[in-house]
Amino acid sequence: MTTGTGLRLEEITPANFEAALGIRVRPDQEFAVEPVVKSLAEASFHPGVAWPRLILDGDRPVGFLMAFFDIDWYEDGSVRRSGLWWLNITAGEQGGATGASRWSRWPRRSVGAAARSAT
Repeated sequence: MTTGTGLRLEEITPANFEAALGIRVRPDQEFAVEPVVKSLAEASFHPGVAWPRLILDGDRPVGFLMAFFDIDWYEDGSVRRSGLWWLNITAGEQGGATGASRWSRWPRRSVGAAARSAT
C-alpha cells in the first residue's frame, strides 16, 4: 500500500465512474454498507440532497462517501440536518494510511466547504 499526495474528494463523473464502482469493502462488511452502484442509483433519486464523492489518495481511488447537507429533516422547517449517508473504504486501505488515523487529521471543514463550493 502506497500513499499518494493526499486525500481529496472528487465528484463522480463519466471519467471516474468505473473507479468508483471498483470500491469494495471487505466481504464481512458488505452487510453494513450499500455497494457504490446502489448508492449512486439512490443519489439519482435525491438530486440536490445526496452528495456522492470518490475519495482519492493522490490519483488512487480508496473510498466512496455520500453525504447530505442542510436538509429539512421533518419537511416542516423545524429541523435542518447534515450528515454522512455512506462511507466505504476499500478493503485494502482499511487500517492503513487511509484509515481512521488519517481521517482524524483531515480538516473537519473540508467536506462542508467542498459541498458549499459545489452548489
